[in-house]
This record gives sequence, structure tokens and C-alpha cells, in this order.
Amino acid sequence: MPSKVLTRFGVNQLCWFMLIALLPLTIAGTVCYFFVKGQVKRDAINELELEARAIQGNIVYVLGENLARVVDFSSDGFIRDSTKTQALPGADAGAVRRDLNKHLEVNKRSLNPNILEVFVIDTTGRVVASTSDSRVGEDVSEKQYFKQPFLHFEQTGPLFSREEMPADDAGEPDLIFSTLLTDKLLHTPIGVIANRVSIGVLLNTILPVPNTGDEEAKASVRDHIYIANRDNFILVASKNPGETHLKNLTGTYVVERAIAEGRVVIDTYKDLWGRRVLGVAVPVRETNWVILAERDYKTAFAPLGRIRNLFIILNSSAALMAFLVSFFVSRNMSAAVRKLKDGTEMVARGDLDHRIELKRKDELKDLSLSFNEMTKKLKDYTEERARRAEELRKTQKQLFQAEKMSSLGTLASGIAHEVNNPLSYIMNNIELVKDYIGDIISTKEQVINEKGLLSTLEEMESCLKDAKAGTEQIRKIISAVYEFSHPGRDKLDYVDINKTIDDSLKVVWHELKYKARVTKDYAELPKILCYPHYLVQVFTNLFLNAASAILETGEIRIKTYRQGQMICIEMSDTGVGIPEENLKRIFDPFFTTKDVGKGTGLGLSIVYNLITQAEGSIEVTSAVGKGTTFKITLPLRRESDVSST
Repeated sequence: MPSKVLTRFGVNQLCWFMLIALLPLTIAGTVCYFFVKGQVKRDAINELELEARAIQGNIVYVLGENLARVVDFSSDGFIRDSTKTQALPGADAGAVRRDLNKHLEVNKRSLNPNILEVFVIDTTGRVVASTSDSRVGEDVSEKQYFKQPFLHFEQTGPLFSREEMPADDAGEPDLIFSTLLTDKLLHTPIGVIANRVSIGVLLNTILPVPNTGDEEAKASVRDHIYIANRDNFILVASKNPGETHLKNLTGTYVVERAIAEGRVVIDTYKDLWGRRVLGVAVPVRETNWVILAERDYKTAFAPLGRIRNLFIILNSSAALMAFLVSFFVSRNMSAAVRKLKDGTEMVARGDLDHRIELKRKDELKDLSLSFNEMTKKLKDYTEERARRAEELRKTQKQLFQAEKMSSLGTLASGIAHEVNNPLSYIMNNIELVKDYIGDIISTKEQVINEKGLLSTLEEMESCLKDAKAGTEQIRKIISAVYEFSHPGRDKLDYVDINKTIDDSLKVVWHELKYKARVTKDYAELPKILCYPHYLVQVFTNLFLNAASAILETGEIRIKTYRQGQMICIEMSDTGVGIPEENLKRIFDPFFTTKDVGKGTGLGLSIVYNLITQAEGSIEVTSAVGKGTTFKITLPLRRESDVSST
């Protein structure tokens, strides 16, 4: 959208207008959508559950019909008499069995095409007669359809029905209905009669109803109906029975829960083919089976698609109307805002005489008047501010110069503190040399003892060497103070730590020799790559701090050792120690606990900076009244390591 039409303010207003217009509709549509979705789901569940309940009733009817038939067969006097006769000693069992087999085939099995076999079992569990000759003589004493009628006879009645799974997955399961054969007079068990019925009787209960135009019949065609046993195996299925026959439903938790809990379970999940479905599992208590009715999820919620399309059309129409109204309102406001914006830009460029004129009768008009009044006052304030700013710049310049002089004074005090000791013994050595030269001049007309003169010259040379070392130390101290603010200069070299400590001791020995006994515990160490004079400065400062911490006399212990790829130096003193509240601040620049004029606080700060620059670390432990220990750790580095960093 061109910037000349709407300002950013106008765009924001347009967005807000659109939001206010569409938000209620969106909320209402969303609430309606989820309400309808819940209603559609409930309707689909009710349909599936009603369908499953109807099938459950059909199954119970089929089971009852077949149980009634086997009970009817058990009351046949010929079957009971033949079963008793076969058990009598001396009876012609073969002839009796043939007559009984024929009777079972002609008068019993032929009554219903779904009856696959009718057979009689004696009390020992052996098949004594059957419409299938191959079964005669088979021992079925371990079969449930033989055992259960005896238990039912004692407990609830002489009925039993259950599926019998095939020996392998090639065949189909059969339904077995059995009951006791009892003596007519004594009512004692003489055997068991059982009907083997085709599983097709169950399939008929779940097959789709022929197309009659009935909506429920059409819905049933869409649904998948399974009957599963207690072991989660599908006994029959309404669709693709060849694919689902004896398929294991383990993992379909609605079936598992329905079997375990004995109640209706409803949920959405993925079926055997990985399709998302809505499923209702209804248990059949009489046989411990489960009827599973499934409907494709998309099919179940198809009405939501139409509602969603309607919602999109309504929202799009409302959005278009809201956009047109909001656009014209925002464009009107944008014109006024643009004038205000142009006015502020003019004022920002320094044109304090600019005024804004709006032909409106709303708050924007009031805003333009307030803006014009503000501009007028701003002009007055600007002139006054310019005058005061000039005065402020002069004051700031004076304060800056005063702070600069204070900092220079503090730095000079620190340099004097560090330089004073070496400068003292330089002056003393120069005075000694002066005296030695005077002695030599006074002997120019006397016989000079050659050995005495040589000794004097040697002492002069030693004094001059010490004076030179002192001046070199002064130079390095000044350089170290400079390097504190400009780290990284000087030249790297391999340094013997133990020798460097000894050199530092020589520099400050005049400060230590009357106050402290120095104890050394040096280990054999490899040379390390570092800045040599930095280490001298570090050790010198630590020695001077130790000397100042020892009030009268004490001891300074120095220990060096190697720890892996690190060199460690520990310096301990028996001074007054450092209070715990000061331990975290001792390395801060200009922090000192000494009296004014006796310390600047730069010493340990410089030490910390130099050790850190060498990629090392320094730690301090202290106890008031017992002393302080500084531990310095430095890495063993090669030139390649340094160049890489």
C-alpha cells in the first residue's frame, strides 16, 4: 500500500479496526466449530454404539438359539440310551455307534446348515459318536467344552458355548455349544453332547444390511465391525474378512480395556491398516467377546468440512467489509497525522516558527493547537537553554581539568612509592663512590698500597653496578606503570623462575634484611616463555607488600613447583594478615588500607594485570594475625602457543 495513502499510524489503526471487527467473529466461529465437532463426535459415537448394541443383541440371540438347540438334542432319548448302552459290558459298541452316528447325521445335523458336526463324549472325555467318523475315539478330555458342562452342572446349569480356534492360521474358528447328557431317572451325568457350528452365524449378525434406502443401513456399510475374543483375535469382520481373519488386535487398547474392564470403551486411534478411526468397543459378557465398531475419522467428521467452508466464507466477507470501512477511516486520520508528522519534522530541523492548521473538530484539532503552543514555548526554552548550555560547558571544562590533575597527582604518588627504595640505594652508592674517589686523590703524593687501591676500586665497581641496576629497576618500574594501561609491549623470552625470584630479592633486599628471614624451597623447573621484567615487577611488589605487613620481624617463605603443565610460585609471610572483607578488593586499582601518602593501591593491581596478561592466575589466602599467602600459577608455553593467541 503506497505510503501517500496511509501513514504507519493509519496502518496500525487499520490493523486494530480489523482485529476488533474479526476477533468476535473468529471467537464465535471457533466456539461454534468445536461445539459442532463435539456434537458430531457424540452423534457418531451414539450411532456406532447403537449399531454395536444391536449386533450384541443379535449375537446373544444366536447364542441362545444354538444353546437351546443343543439342550434340545440332549433330551433325545435315543442319544441318551445309545450313550449308556456303549458303556455297558458286552454291548455291541460298534453297532450302537453306527446307529447313533446315523441318527446324529440324519435327525440332528441336517436340521440347520450351519451345524458342522454333532458329537457325543462319554464321561472319560472320549468321543463315542460323531457325524464326522474321523473324530470317533478322539480324546477331548482337556477341552473346555468337555470340562465346563460339568462345572456348570454343579454351579449354574448344564450350558456351555465358546469358540474353538483352529490348530493353525489356515482354517476358521468354530463355535462349540455343549451340555451334559444326564440319566433320565437318576439325573446323573452320562456324557456330553456338543454341536460344532460355523462361525458364519456370527458373520450374518454384522454383515451390512442390503441397500434399502435407510440411512442407518447406509451408515453400517461405511463402518467396520469386528468381533474379537478374549485373546484379542478377530473372529469375524464385516469388511475384508479374508484379510482380517484371526488377525491379532493386540495394541488396540479399546479392545483390551473393554475386555479387562467389562464396559463400553470409546476413543480415536489407528486401525490395523494405520488409518485413523473412531472406535466403540462393546463387551459381550456371555462369551467374553468384544464387538468393535469403527468408522473412518474423516467420514465421521465430514460435516465439519461443510461448516469450516461456511465459516471461511463468512469470515472472508466480514474481513472485506471491515477492511473497506477501516481503510477509509484510517486514510482520513492518516492525512491529519501526516500534517502533524511533517510539523514535528520541521520543528526537528529547527524551524520553530512553523505552525499546523487542521480543519477538523476532534481531538486531532486540539492536538495541533497544543503542538503550536508547545512550539512557541519550545522556541523560548531553546534560547534559554543555549545560554545555560554555554555556562555549563565552561563549568564542565573546569571540572574535567581538576579531575585530570587529581588523577595525575595520584599516579605520581604511586610512582614515587615504587621508585623511592631503588633511588635511595643509588644515591648512597654514588656517595660511597664519591668518598672512594676522594681517598684515591688524597694518596697521589704518598706511596700507594697496590692491594688496598685494588680493593677500593673493586668496591667502587660494585657500587656502580648496584647503582646501574637500581636505575634499570627504576626504568622498569616506570615502564610497568605505563604498561599497566598499555599491556602487550616488551619482548618475550624464556625465563628461569628461580633466578628471577633471586634477582627480585636483590632489588628489595635492603627492605627485607632487617625485618624478615627468607626461606627458599625451589624445585627444578623448566624455563617459561614470558616478559622477564614483568615477573621482576610482580615479585618485587609482593616482597615489598610482605615487608610492609611484617611489623617487627618475621619470615618470608618462597616455594616453587611444577603441577602438570603449570608452574606454581607460593609466597607466604608471617605479617598481620588481610581482613576477610578486603580479600576480594585487594587487586582493585587504587585500593589500599595504608595511611594517606603511604600507598596508592597500584601495586597488587599491577601484579594482577601482569599475571593475567601472561595467561596465569593469582590467588590469595590470609588469616588476620597469622600471615598471607599468594599463589601464582603460570603456564608452560611455546612460542607457537603465544603466537596463536
